[in-house]
This record gives sequence, structure tokens and C-alpha cells, in this order.
Amino acid sequence: MFGRYADPGDHEPIIEQFKGNLTFPIGDELSADEFVANMKAIKGLPQAASALAKEMKLDGGDTATLACVGEFLLEGLYVNNRLSKYNSRGKTFFKK
Repeated sequence: MFGRYADPGDHEPIIEQFKGNLTFPIGDELSADEFVANMKAIKGLPQAASALAKEMKLDGGDTATLACVGEFLLEGLYVNNRLSKYNSRGKTFFKK
């Protein structure tokens, strides 16, 4: 599904930021507001998620939608072997 809407190569600036030991928490315990706030710590991620939402004909201005699309983007990069995931103390994180 990710390949229908995005090319992992288009997100290299986001991927590069993870090479500096950056981690990004994910999971059901995070609210959409928290997830979107965390997205702002990764340069270009909120904009990429908003553009992807638009491409998918979704409302990128809605916090819950933006959080879902942001996670979809990160998950797509993971599935395409551009990011890794790990679990620590019951929490899941994306990393490089």
C-alpha cells in the first residue's frame, strides 16, 4: 500500500536524521496530539505526512489523521528497510 502513494527514496532527509541515534516512539499509549508533537522533532516529517495525506485524499489538518499518516509513513520506511524498530520496556520505537 505504501508504494502506491510514496517512494522511500523521496524521504532520505527524514531517514538521515535517524542515523544520529534518533529514536521515535510509537504505540497505542500515545495520543494523536503527542504523536504529532513528536513528529515536529524530525525535520520535514510533519510536512511529508501532510503531503502524503493530501495524496491519499485525507485531511492533513486533522491531528488524528496526521498522526495516522505519519505512522504510516514511518512504517512504510521500516517495511522498505530504511528504518528499524525495536522494543524496550514495553514500548516500541523507530530508529535507524
